[in-house]
This record gives sequence, structure tokens and C-alpha cells, in this order.
Amino acid sequence: MRRLPRSITALFLGLAVLSARSAAAQGAFPGTDYLVAVGAGAALGDPGWGTELGTLLEVSGRVQPLPWLGAGASFFQISAGNNENFPSLQVRALELHSSLHPLRTRWLDPFARAGVVRVVGTKDGGPGEASNVQRWGFEGVTGIDVAVPYFALGFDLRYGFTNRAWTMAGLHVEARLPLL
Repeated sequence: MRRLPRSITALFLGLAVLSARSAAAQGAFPGTDYLVAVGAGAALGDPGWGTELGTLLEVSGRVQPLPWLGAGASFFQISAGNNENFPSLQVRALELHSSLHPLRTRWLDPFARAGVVRVVGTKDGGPGEASNVQRWGFEGVTGIDVAVPYFALGFDLRYGFTNRAWTMAGLHVEARLPLL
């Protein structure tokens, strides 16, 4: 497996430290607490395979046992085009992840997410391209949500890899179900 670039590693470590400091300083978290979040998103960027701009589509779910800590799963598909007149490579994967929400306010919810990726299927692409995709990898996502009760809209940056790395920027939407 490939190593994360130092700048991304530093970003995730910095967010983890901020999360711990913020949680201790705030005591109680402002805004509406929620237990479950379900969402969907789309991203554009370098898919790691092929030579063209790629897309990523995702559906996800997360439990939020603490206001600053979550754990969840997502299913996503990366489509990687090419300029060689072959069909786009489709990579489908499951991800188990945890997330930190360090500086949550009433309206803003910055976050960092890290997870283990398991590729569950590949399709099309150039000769031999689908068969060369490794099955295990890692993905990190950081972003910010604008949150209102029971709903959030956000922007995210993601970096992930199996045997190739993808770097994408996207938008996502979440429904947040409150604590009972």
C-alpha cells in the first residue's frame, strides 16, 4: 500500500488534536445533536485510473455516539474515463470509516473522516485495467457542513488509494436523525 502524503497526514492529525481540545473546552456541544446520519454525495477530480476527469458517487450512513465522534459505512463508485476509446473503468467499493467533528457550532460542522476501503467490483476500462485494481485501500475525507436541524449540506475534499490514488472535491447532503 502507498503512504499518505505528509500534508494530508498532518491535516488529519491536526484535526484530531483540535477535536480533543475543542471537546474539552466546550463541555456541551451547541446545535442539534443527532444519533444517525444518512447521506449521498458526488465528487469530481483525478480518479487515479485513466487519463480524463473522473467522478465519484457515494451513499453513506453514520452513527454519532458522541457529538464529536462518528462511525459509519459508505458505498461508492469511481468512474475513470480514458482517451483511448475504451469504456470508462468503474470501481465499486465499500468503506468502513470513523469521523471527527472538532469545532462544531450551531450552523457549521467541520469534519475529518478516515476509513478502510474494500473494492467489491470493477467493470470495463482498458485491456487488463479492471483486473489490476487492488482490493484493499484507504480513504481520507475532510470538509465542512452547513447544518440546520435534521439536515446538512457540505463540501468535501477526499484522497484515497488502492494501487492507484484518487483526489477529488465534491458536495454532499445528509439527513440527520435526532437523539430520542
